[in-house]
Amino acid sequence: MSEIVGLIREVVITGDTKEILVEINKDFAESLVENMEVSINGHVAAIRDINENRFKTDLTAIMLQSEELDSLIYGSEVSINL
Repeated sequence: MSEIVGLIREVVITGDTKEILVEINKDFAESLVENMEVSINGHVAAIRDINENRFKTDLTAIMLQSEELDSLIYGSEVSINL
């Protein structure tokens, strides 16, 4: 599993969940297609809507109980494990 840094490029809050758009280095973009889930700051999430070096994922209410996920805003850096 490769650990890389991702940047949050969009956050959409819907009720008690968040949808985030994460951008990673283009060198790792091919790995997104191979993996349908990633670890974001230590929390496993399914990925969807892959577009080049960006992907979307949903953070559930349970996941957002973690301060490091709940506090994510545009421009935040996250640790991604593919």
